[in-house]
Amino acid sequence: MTSPRQMELQLPDTEDSATKYACKKCRCVLFTSEQLTPHEPERHQISTRRRLKDLKHQVGGHIDCSSFFLEETLPWMDEALLAEGKIHCPTAKCQSRLGALQWSGSQCSCGTWVTPSIKITKSRVDAVFKQSNLNIVTGVVLPNSSETYAAEMTPSSSVN
Repeated sequence: MTSPRQMELQLPDTEDSATKYACKKCRCVLFTSEQLTPHEPERHQISTRRRLKDLKHQVGGHIDCSSFFLEETLPWMDEALLAEGKIHCPTAKCQSRLGALQWSGSQCSCGTWVTPSIKITKSRVDAVFKQSNLNIVTGVVLPNSSETYAAEMTPSSSVN
């Protein structure tokens, strides 16, 4: 039996370069970067008022999106909650709200209108990067080889 921290839903076969995204609360892997809908920032700007409001979200002249948009609904999404327009984590103990669904579309924080809108809030998920096969031990400091050699060459005092 796997713990919720190790739970991973059945994702389609993906390339190793694909980033996986997990629920921030329970660490359950939900989707990959290959399932995201790409969009161009500021492509469908609606109003000047919105543009002025969004200037607060710009980082160095670049508008940062606050949401991910999925290409299609995923098998783990609850049909009853989708009818209400809500997307929750599939883990029974977690049930954290992750985003929203609107078939008519919604506007991203960058100004682009995305239809249909299967929106996952970025602050509710974490990117999970593939770990390398290196065995890294943390919290252990090994002495330099020169220090080890010097310690071996130092005569030890013997107690009689």
